[in-house]
Amino acid sequence: MKPEKDRTCCFFGHGRVDVKGELYDNVKNRIESLIVEDEVDTFLFERKSEFDILCYFAVTKLKEKYPHIKRIYARTDFPFIHGGFVDHDEDYDDAYYPGRILHDGDRNIIYRGQSEKEWLAMSGTCLLYDEKGLCDSWFDFEYARQNKVCIMYMGK
Repeated sequence: MKPEKDRTCCFFGHGRVDVKGELYDNVKNRIESLIVEDEVDTFLFERKSEFDILCYFAVTKLKEKYPHIKRIYARTDFPFIHGGFVDHDEDYDDAYYPGRILHDGDRNIIYRGQSEKEWLAMSGTCLLYDEKGLCDSWFDFEYARQNKVCIMYMGK
């Protein structure tokens, strides 16, 4: 399943989030604005950081009001159990499996840098959380610009 770029949003941020209450409200309001004003209806989650999880909970809450929106688990590993790949988690509406997969014993893994680029290439919008002002060292702004991704900064 590959979503429509202009209607897709991904999330990148720190592994740890210090200020959760205010940030949650800001993220939820920003996401609702994307749904209502920009017709964004697909949200990609990687489950790699507290920010990603915070965004997941905000989108899940908004799904009560906007049931048409989709939460996509953008897989970064593929557990191989009982002769087949495990599909998506039941907490998501679907899963997306990127193209470049490496084998590591019982699992298949995607390089983190590769998956981030793929999520950016698939998204028209990215909510970026950078509490410490260090995102230049870990976020690929040039790749986002080349792929015409609107970056919405959620830092302090």
